[in-house]
Amino acid sequence: MARAEHELVEVADQMGLVEGALVGARQPPLDQRHDAMYGRGRALDSVFVERLRRTVKGEHVYLHEYVLVPELEKGLSEYFSFYNHERLHQSLSYQTPAEVHSSGLSCPIAA
Repeated sequence: MARAEHELVEVADQMGLVEGALVGARQPPLDQRHDAMYGRGRALDSVFVERLRRTVKGEHVYLHEYVLVPELEKGLSEYFSFYNHERLHQSLSYQTPAEVHSSGLSCPIAA
């Protein structure tokens, strides 16, 4: 990845675009954020988000040469559609998150 591209990803990351896309919206103002978002809550609160963030960066962000932030946002939107509706997840017994959600059952745990 070229230096300019790496810097774009870092800037987008600092702006909250990656994390904002993870939850489908921009982050709330600082005074409305939950303490656990910054490590001052339950220890496991951020484990799942950090794992998802690593997956998104490894499977998508670092593989594309985004020049503009709107391109990054569009790419992330497309990736999350794939992630939720097409990508099978080992931790969900090889189902998609959409399948698990629509089943109305508790999250299955892979054995």
